[in-house]
Amino acid sequence: MKVIHFSTEKNWRGGEQQIAYLIDELNSHGIENHLICKKNSEMEKYAINQNISFSALSIRNSIDLKAILNVSKIFNQQKADFVHLHTSKAHTIGLAASFWAPDQSFILHRRVSFPIRNSWINRKKYNSKSIKKIVCISNDVASMVGKMVNNTQKIEIIYSGVDLEKFNLSSHNFNIREELKISEDKNIVIGVGALSPEKDFTTFLKTAKITLEEAQNVHFLIVGKGKEAPQLKELYQELGIKKNISFLGFRTDIPSILLQSDIFMLCSQSEGLGTSFIDASAAECALVGTNTGGIPEIIEDGKTGFLATVGNEQELSEKLITILQNQELRHTFAAAAKEKAKAFSKVEMGKYYINLYEKLRE
Repeated sequence: MKVIHFSTEKNWRGGEQQIAYLIDELNSHGIENHLICKKNSEMEKYAINQNISFSALSIRNSIDLKAILNVSKIFNQQKADFVHLHTSKAHTIGLAASFWAPDQSFILHRRVSFPIRNSWINRKKYNSKSIKKIVCISNDVASMVGKMVNNTQKIEIIYSGVDLEKFNLSSHNFNIREELKISEDKNIVIGVGALSPEKDFTTFLKTAKITLEEAQNVHFLIVGKGKEAPQLKELYQELGIKKNISFLGFRTDIPSILLQSDIFMLCSQSEGLGTSFIDASAAECALVGTNTGGIPEIIEDGKTGFLATVGNEQELSEKLITILQNQELRHTFAAAAKEKAKAFSKVEMGKYYINLYEKLRE
C-alpha cells in the first residue's frame, strides 16, 4: 500500500506533529509514504532529517495554478492508493489537481472545530465523490463537518495520538526547579501552546492573578511562542504577578518539563481536540481546561481534572484552587489522566488508520 500525505503549512504545530507520527506508524507497518509539502517549510526539514520520500513545492495560495499542475504530476507519478489531505489548502489544491489525475482517491483530514462557511464552493469541496472519507479528530469537529456533507457515513472519528515513550522518566535528567529557582514547596501549573488568541493566555494570566490571591504555593509556567507574547508580558507586569510566572518561550524539552509539573491548565477558546492535554495526561498531571471543542473528550470532569466555562477566569481559578488545596485529589486526578492517555497513543492511532485504509481498499 502507498499513501501520499499533502500538507501546505510552513510552520510546525500540532497538526504537523500528527502527520509525522502517522507517517512513522505507517512506515513501521510496511506502508509506503510520500509527502507533498511547502518549500522551505518545517515539514520539508522533517522529511530531509527522517529520510522520507517527499516533494517540496512553492505554494502561494489555494488557487496557485502552477502548484496545482505540479501536484497533479506528483499524483500521476506516485500512483498511491490514497492521498491524505491534511490541510484546508491541500484540500482545495488536491481536488483541483485531480482534474488531471482523475482516478485519485482522497482522505480529507479535519483538525479544527471552527465552523465551515456555508458556501457553494465549500459544499462542492466537502461532497466531492473523490473524497472517500473525512477523518475528524473529535466528535465536536465531526459535528461541524456533518453540517456540510450530504453523506455523513463518510465521516470517521480518529483521535490524534501522542508518543507515550517520550514520558519515560528515566530519559530525562534536568531539573526545571533548579533552572528557574522554584522552591520544592510550590506546585507548578503549566500551560503549553502557541501564544495566539485561540489559546487565550490572557485568561490564563487573569486566572493566575485570582489564584495567587488565595494560594501562594504555586508557580505558573507558560511554554510557547507567538504574536501575543509582548502584550502577555505587559499584562503579567500590570497584574503584579511577574515573580510567580515564567515565560519559557519555545522549548524542545516539553516532555521533561511536563513530567516535573503538577497541574496542566489551558484556557482555550477553541480546540479541535487538544493534544497538549494528552501529553500532560501522559506526564501524570492533573488537568484544568475549558468546556469547548474536543477538550471534554479528554478531560473527564471530576475524574482526570476539571472543566470550566470559556473565558471565565473566576471559575477556572476556583477549580485550580480546589486542586492546589487538596493534594490527594491532585494525585487521584493525575493517576486517572495517565491511565486515560493510553487510549491516545500514536500506536493506537496508527492502527485505526491502517484499518481505515484496508476497508477502503476492499
